[in-house]
Amino acid sequence: MLPKNYLCSHRTFRTMKKGGINALRVLAGAALLLAGVYGYVCYEKTRIEGWYPIAFALGGALATMPYLLGRWSRLTGTDDRTLNGLCHLFCVGILCWFGLLGGNYLLADPASEYAERITVEQKLRKTRHRTYRANHRMVRGQSYEVYYLRIAFDDGFRKEMQVPKNVYNRCRENGSATVTMRRGCFGFPVVVRFGSSAAN
Repeated sequence: MLPKNYLCSHRTFRTMKKGGINALRVLAGAALLLAGVYGYVCYEKTRIEGWYPIAFALGGALATMPYLLGRWSRLTGTDDRTLNGLCHLFCVGILCWFGLLGGNYLLADPASEYAERITVEQKLRKTRHRTYRANHRMVRGQSYEVYYLRIAFDDGFRKEMQVPKNVYNRCRENGSATVTMRRGCFGFPVVVRFGSSAAN
């Protein structure tokens, strides 16, 4: 028969291990959420067709599934292939999404800056609300506004971008403006800022 102190130590170890795994799940979820949101921010500033990053993320997740599917049980705590497959699609898909859009934007070549004329087709203002937790539920709080421009490039490519208020106020519908572009790391041009390049 095992001594009581051994059993207590074993239970404590198992509890700590379970707590560590749960903390890892929370951290991984938060990191994936941030990666997905930042990837979308980069998407808004990138000249890329909307279907391309989605297809890239889905393709990357499907291509790696045969090699990684069995390892997700360590994180999910189950051998259910359906659940682990969905977890793989979601997590690896977001990583591929961020890798393409975030990598292309963050690693854009500063020496490749150039100015390009665009047309402001429409100005949009959207009202959103901050949320906060009260009594274990989410409550809608103070409202705030975000500003968007629908722009068109000379070759017909169109994009909707979130912009700061001062840029929104400076632009006029159906008017022209100048944006500073860079060549992205993976070849997709990105909008760095509104206004001419310093080199120009």
